[in-house]
Amino acid sequence: MPSQGIEPLQTSMTEAMLDLAQPTAEKVGLPISPAQGLVALKAIWSASNRLAELQDKHPGERIPLGELFGALLGVGEAPDPLAAVKQQLEEINAKLDRVLAGIQEIQQGLVGMGVLAVYLNIADSIFLIESYSESLPSYLDGTSPAREAERKDFVDKLLGTKNERDGVPFCAQKIVKLSSLLFDLAFPYIAANVRPETAREVFLRGAFAFRVVTDVLLKGMLLELAATASASDPTKKDAGARAEKVTRKYHNWLRTMIDRSFLPFAERLATLNFRDEFLGMNDTRVDACLPLPKWTPAPSSILRDADELAAKLMGRSRSATLRAVPNIPPLADTVPAHRGDYAFDGTFHWEVTQRPATTFTKIKALEKMLGCPSTPFFQLNAGTRGFGAAHISIADISFLDGAEIPPGFEKSKLQFARYEFDLTGAAPGTQITVTNTQPSYTLREFPRMETRWQRYSVERGGARQNHESTNLIQYVMSESQGAFPLPAEGQLSIVLVTYAYYFFGQK
Repeated sequence: MPSQGIEPLQTSMTEAMLDLAQPTAEKVGLPISPAQGLVALKAIWSASNRLAELQDKHPGERIPLGELFGALLGVGEAPDPLAAVKQQLEEINAKLDRVLAGIQEIQQGLVGMGVLAVYLNIADSIFLIESYSESLPSYLDGTSPAREAERKDFVDKLLGTKNERDGVPFCAQKIVKLSSLLFDLAFPYIAANVRPETAREVFLRGAFAFRVVTDVLLKGMLLELAATASASDPTKKDAGARAEKVTRKYHNWLRTMIDRSFLPFAERLATLNFRDEFLGMNDTRVDACLPLPKWTPAPSSILRDADELAAKLMGRSRSATLRAVPNIPPLADTVPAHRGDYAFDGTFHWEVTQRPATTFTKIKALEKMLGCPSTPFFQLNAGTRGFGAAHISIADISFLDGAEIPPGFEKSKLQFARYEFDLTGAAPGTQITVTNTQPSYTLREFPRMETRWQRYSVERGGARQNHESTNLIQYVMSESQGAFPLPAEGQLSIVLVTYAYYFFGQK
């Protein structure tokens, strides 16, 4: 066959070429052994064959550079020795991705099962209290001897005399204990894919669920009050004391649920719109945060809606919740600045050239605020009337994934104090101001912070030019008081970042 003569022909040609090349190689000092030369010529022969194939593939055309270099260098001729390994790795990674996705689904399913278990546990208590509420009127419409035994049996059920687990006090306490767990479990479940534009929808669902639970809790209080009054000895003057004890117990339970479950739920969702929700729609980066013209509440504010529901549950017709967020300046090392009288195609900035010499921290500032003696650290004033805080609580939350975290804040730690004020009697539109009620304590415990700033401009081409510099001394609150108009609805949510460049509520 013709192919049988190819190899001898190639061999004879190779030997002939070696004979021709040997004298030339010796003349220029390049020793070529027959074996080396054979390898080289085989490589040339192989490249020539590949080039011939390319010419046949592209007759009368230019050979593409990529294919030309591939033919000369032998790329693609030998199989990739790692190809099988790479393929195995890709398959393993794909399997791992499927396993991880499965684990996440299982984890989410387990959380969902936990949420369901807690909900069913609460639902039993809710159902029992609801059924007692529906039955209560029929047992209180008369005291005939024939109904007296039934009435007493019903009262014993309400108070848990026969079976503690059937009693209203036990059911109500279980609702309070489990509600915090329910919010802790359900929050990551329902907020897994929440976005800034859907945060309010998630909040409304949570607020509705919380309102249902608290309504049942209030029904439980009424049931226990009725049962306690019915069981009291009318000859003894203990009915009023017992009623006060029951009311105080439920009041404390409700307060605990609001502080530990509901408000953190709302506040974490509000971090997705942090600048509007927590900073009162004020941009604090203007000229090192000098006075802003006005304070405006955020539209459709989650914080305000949450505070309104909390206030109404606690029986307040008008209220304000002040959130004091400790921070240590500067909030950022560089902030935008006004152009002033300059007119050119570029931008202006303030840059920190000297930071405050202090070891004071956010946590220390919060502890000092809460540890203020005699009276709360903050007070609201409306005209000549002052409002002391009716309730103070602490928030320790984190930013949700997807939230834009402003300079000076940490994702995992957002700690602040809530001051709730009862403004019952204050008219809508009243200008509310915030006052530090302990100036001597503040001067003693809170250091002044001095920061030096350099104002500079940057031209479109990138050239920088320095302008004036200034020192900014910051106190825990600015020297001027902020003014906040009380809305017609009577609910007001204020956020202060203490040690801010200037009081955020400046009117």
